[in-house]
Amino acid sequence: MVPWVLPPEEVVPGVPLFYATAMPFNGYGNGLLVESHMGRPTKAEGNPLHPASLGATDVFGQASVLTLYDPDCSQVITRQGRVQGWYGFVAALRDAASSLSHGSGLRILTETITSPTLADQIQRLLKRYPEAKWHQYQPVNRDNVRAGAKLAFGQIVNSIYRFDKADVILSLDADFLFALPGSLAFARQFAARRDPLTWGQSMSRLYAVETMPSITGATADHRLPVRPGEMEGFAGAMRSVKLRVHLGLYKDETGAVCDWHIPESHFLEAWGDVRACDGTATIIQPLIAPLFDSNSAYQVLSALLGNADENTYDVLRAYWKGRNLSPNFEKFWQTSVHDGVIAGTALRPLGARASRPLPVEAGGGAGGTPALPFFRYADWQTPTPAMQKNPDVTVRSRGVMEKCTYCIQRVQEAKIEAVKQDRRVRDGEIRTACQQACPTEAIIFGDLNDPKSRVAKLKAQPRDYGMLAELNTRPRTTYLGRITNSNPEIERE
Repeated sequence: MVPWVLPPEEVVPGVPLFYATAMPFNGYGNGLLVESHMGRPTKAEGNPLHPASLGATDVFGQASVLTLYDPDCSQVITRQGRVQGWYGFVAALRDAASSLSHGSGLRILTETITSPTLADQIQRLLKRYPEAKWHQYQPVNRDNVRAGAKLAFGQIVNSIYRFDKADVILSLDADFLFALPGSLAFARQFAARRDPLTWGQSMSRLYAVETMPSITGATADHRLPVRPGEMEGFAGAMRSVKLRVHLGLYKDETGAVCDWHIPESHFLEAWGDVRACDGTATIIQPLIAPLFDSNSAYQVLSALLGNADENTYDVLRAYWKGRNLSPNFEKFWQTSVHDGVIAGTALRPLGARASRPLPVEAGGGAGGTPALPFFRYADWQTPTPAMQKNPDVTVRSRGVMEKCTYCIQRVQEAKIEAVKQDRRVRDGEIRTACQQACPTEAIIFGDLNDPKSRVAKLKAQPRDYGMLAELNTRPRTTYLGRITNSNPEIERE
């Protein structure tokens, strides 16, 4: 990357910009607000307007920026190990398609697809080649979830859970606090029913039966471990296929047995769309041009449809314009891209009932969040990792353990803004990075000198304690003791 000669009007050195987008993960989208410094994505936060994230992020969302700059990502198109160009691949694809008889022998293997535009492209391809087949496969899939929903409702539906409405929850090997689509929203709902001051004896109770340790099991009031059953295997006769094409961020085991490997564009590099677990659609907005010679799934499908030069941005706009969701399409498009959600696209939930777990960490003084140490190894020599440098984060080049700074840059930013407006910093105005990411809102930051602040009220609870406080250490970060809602009948057994 090189600096602008004439930078865009909205770009101010040292002042980040934020863009709404969504991260596809296991087929479903989590809404993000991605921070950008001088055209470089540097930090991912949750989008408060998105129903699947509600302003929070998971570990995968936080790590997505690292994947973008990963120098081990595939960087060139290859055919049997030799570097090729995009139009060489298009020519090979065209030759193979010309020999197809109504698509006989054409197979498309994907993970779970919820992108409306991508699904529309695939349906148009299947209409052109009626004998072609589209297979969706994931090693850990949701087939049993769909089968269970069919037993419960008589048809295959997408169940929407409301853990904040549930008095009792039974989790059968379902890590809904971490691993399921919608887990960020589920964690927020679950935490809402675990505050003893609000719910008292009506606090929800969680039972977990699982084959391996999980976040949900560790949080459960009662956990029963069981032995795992046999898993259904997945096998394919890849080597018997005449032309094999693999699209992926990395040339993995599948890519190694394919004739062609196409580097896939990162979601921060390419336009797209995706649905959340409740059906809400989001336009995936790129923040940076592709760093390598990569292409998106939309581009590959356009090539299959005979439009190799088709612009994915135009494909997306054409699809959504055809849905007739608004009489003013330009306003609809700009609003949808800006907000990170498309209103009116959520599915109607078919009521399923289903729950502040974990210790609340209360910071005090002028600012306070947990002093969490972490390791960070800085590589400023390799070009792409050097691009991810965040000016708000100080790191040592040799990977020495860092100490939490209590997000002092956020504290100072809020203070400066308050001084400019001739007022005090409002309670809740400063949100540290860990607090902002936490889906259960288990981390609270504020001013202990303000008795009306949320952190002061939490610290006044009898559950408040500090590490080694008996030694008069007076830590800035304190904790609230965890409360469980055990079943007394089980406790007596």
